[in-house]
Amino acid sequence: LQKKMPTYSVSVNISGKQFIHHEFINHLTETQKKFGIDPQTIKLEMTERILMEGVVVLDTLQRCRELGYQISIDDFGTGFSSLQYLAKMPIDFIKIDSSFVQKMLAEPKTEAVVKSIIYLAQTLSIKIIGEGVETEAQMNKLIELGADYGQGYLFSKPIPLEEIILV
Repeated sequence: LQKKMPTYSVSVNISGKQFIHHEFINHLTETQKKFGIDPQTIKLEMTERILMEGVVVLDTLQRCRELGYQISIDDFGTGFSSLQYLAKMPIDFIKIDSSFVQKMLAEPKTEAVVKSIIYLAQTLSIKIIGEGVETEAQMNKLIELGADYGQGYLFSKPIPLEEIILV
């Protein structure tokens, strides 16, 4: 987590239903080629609930990674995923839910949870994104705890797709 001009990527939220659809990879590839987008600049985000699908999603995750897409687990810590699945899935990023980031400065137990998630991710060679960063103090705490990236209003408001894609 650094406060400098980052290399930007685009995060795309994918529902579990979309992700397990038999045409998902084909549609993803067609869209990527149509717009000439480098797959390495795309983070496919899904909630941790997708991990509960187990082997069903493993092949699709592997294929996405082979095509160059990054995989991110969104809102981590708010669901009931099994750590067994987390260790088996080809995941590049875990996004710590904003509810933890927003409370970690005021609640020592919440800070301990954030610290534990970061340690676990580092041990599994997974990058951490702190979600919902609104203050310098939150950013500094995430840096201190070892997070790799931050996302939130401190950095930018949400940007419409039309402003991101140069036509």
